[in-house]
Amino acid sequence: MKFFKYLIVLFLIGMIFSSCAKKPVSKETKYGELIYAYLENASFPHQDREKGYTYKDKFYSYKGHYDDNTVVILIPKNYFPSKETDFVIHFHGWNNSVDSVLEQFELLDQFSKSNKNAIFVVPQGPKNSSDSFGGKLSEEGGFNRFMKELMELLKDRKDIPKDSKIHDIVLTGHSGGYKVIADIISKNSIFKHIREIYLFDALYGEINTYLDWVNVAGRKFFVIYTDNGGTMEETKKLVNILKDAGFPYYYQHTKKVKKWELIKNPIMVLHSDLGHNEVLYKRKMFQRILKNSRLKGIKTK
Repeated sequence: MKFFKYLIVLFLIGMIFSSCAKKPVSKETKYGELIYAYLENASFPHQDREKGYTYKDKFYSYKGHYDDNTVVILIPKNYFPSKETDFVIHFHGWNNSVDSVLEQFELLDQFSKSNKNAIFVVPQGPKNSSDSFGGKLSEEGGFNRFMKELMELLKDRKDIPKDSKIHDIVLTGHSGGYKVIADIISKNSIFKHIREIYLFDALYGEINTYLDWVNVAGRKFFVIYTDNGGTMEETKKLVNILKDAGFPYYYQHTKKVKKWELIKNPIMVLHSDLGHNEVLYKRKMFQRILKNSRLKGIKTK
């Protein structure tokens, strides 16, 4: 009987291990190679959500909301690997998933048309739930561990050279994605590689954290807000702090912003008359801002 119980325990351990070691799956698309990886240091699963989460009387169970360690990676067409690897990492907002945001907000198309020689990464956050928690990426050193595992995966797959190192990182977030980004730049030594941050109707708080980060030469911080997305008041606070502190910033409407303004200004506050979700894709602002970032472009013939 004891031996039988022992076999059951070994079987369960094996099942857990095999699920954690799920192999990446990739496919060729018109945008390049799309990889679905399952990383141990992805946001979830996380012990703080193993019993689920309740927001305004709505319960989100662990299963189906916090048990997914998917990380979507795009190696863009004509990408040129080198000893310095750049990344663009996007964090989605509430009530969404990696698959739906890629399609809904046309992120693969926008990233591809930005023509940057960088690897695009979208980790699964709280899945289809009203929750801004970043899981393991909100822990001290969590993003360091995530990037280390990501680099190892890309090297093992020979997507990048064995001696390649992280160069520049751009973090972008929509809606509730602001919180995990704030945790990343305040709890990880690797934050020195994070050169640019774009918040798409996502400034719900953490203003001082963002200001501490941007108060270094060579960094860019773009905030887009809408009238009805819940970010207007926090954006006004940000503007007042910038004014009082003498920070050089530029204010413009997304309809009117010019290419040279996106290139020149390290801090931009952009107002949009679009809806909370439309702001990420309808005027191709993700594509436009990224295209005019400091990341190197893809050299095409």
